[in-house]
Amino acid sequence: MAQRQRHQRARLEEDGYPRTEFNLYDSEAGADPQVEVLEHQTMQNVILQLGLKSGILTIRVVDANSNQPLHHADITIRRVDLPDRFMSTGLIVEEGEFKIPVPSLPFTVKVSVKGYEDWYYKIAGEGNKASALLMAPNSTKKLLVALHPVGRSN
Repeated sequence: MAQRQRHQRARLEEDGYPRTEFNLYDSEAGADPQVEVLEHQTMQNVILQLGLKSGILTIRVVDANSNQPLHHADITIRRVDLPDRFMSTGLIVEEGEFKIPVPSLPFTVKVSVKGYEDWYYKIAGEGNKASALLMAPNSTKKLLVALHPVGRSN
């Protein structure tokens, strides 16, 4: 009888290490190393290196006019060094805050809600383009995102 193979990735999310199946968090361009472990066998001399811990970005999304929370949002986190590595997620939250593990590399943030203008993280004085955000491992940052309905001036 052939044994069924299962592929698992090393992870330790409760200690702040991100899920490596998302290429947003990859620290290197190469493929993940693979180790074959057979049932009822013990492996020796295998070292798993998890990389940098993630930071936690907390985003509260509100309507700019009413200041009421918006509970449905699409959030895209994109690496600056490798823009094809990103994570885009549609979130629904009861409390009005989204908590997202982010890499300890420069990244951009985009928030979209149907019927509202897209929002990009920007630093004052850097013009109209999206700014890079860099968070240290194990750090947290809170963003308040006030979205303007489409067609209304800011």
